[in-house]
Amino acid sequence: MNILVIGSGGREYAIIKSLLKSNQKIDIYGMGDYSNPGILRMVKGFRVMEEFNTIDFLSFVKNINPRFVVIGPEKYLNLKLPEILYNENIPCIGPMGIMAKIETSKIFCRHFLNDNLYGNFSPEYLEINSKYSEKDLYEIFEKINNNKVMFTIANLYEPGYFKDALNIKGLTFFFITSNPIDSKKTLSIMFRLANKINRKINGKIYSEQGKILNEMNYQEMLGQHNTQN
Repeated sequence: MNILVIGSGGREYAIIKSLLKSNQKIDIYGMGDYSNPGILRMVKGFRVMEEFNTIDFLSFVKNINPRFVVIGPEKYLNLKLPEILYNENIPCIGPMGIMAKIETSKIFCRHFLNDNLYGNFSPEYLEINSKYSEKDLYEIFEKINNNKVMFTIANLYEPGYFKDALNIKGLTFFFITSNPIDSKKTLSIMFRLANKINRKINGKIYSEQGKILNEMNYQEMLGQHNTQN
């Protein structure tokens, strides 16, 4: 009996090692994007496929004629290998793409937790998505905290427009709130993110008054903000 195990990592190594404990006579083949010496010692044949190609993949599988295929890495679930195998009537151990989405899409996982009242188990995260005004001007980044928009990042010169990201000359961060406590928290998170982006691009951060912001005068601004509230 032939078995194909897809993947080159430690998980696939453990799967193959366990399969070889079977009392049945089996030959195991492997496929992955690189060769693992430990796996190579256990399998009858291994195919390195750095760039996945459906035609080459099916040709390899049909040549082996496996009793079933075991898929390890999420990347192959995301490439819809279970669906490809299903359409060829080849048994597969691995969920269909829609079922694997909680593993292959982190933002889907976050939404799933929030939609099913488990949002408190989801870490703070930044979601990048597209939203448009009536004139299709806005394509924005949003900071999400328990399903609330904390602040918005837009193109400084063409508000919200991110079509040509490499040529954007500046970003603007802004938020609106009536709660002083939320305001302080949002301002702190917003500055940390702006500072992180700034270090990556070696730019400058300005306040709404046009003054350059650094850690020292940011703390002064935060103190003034506390006094005003």
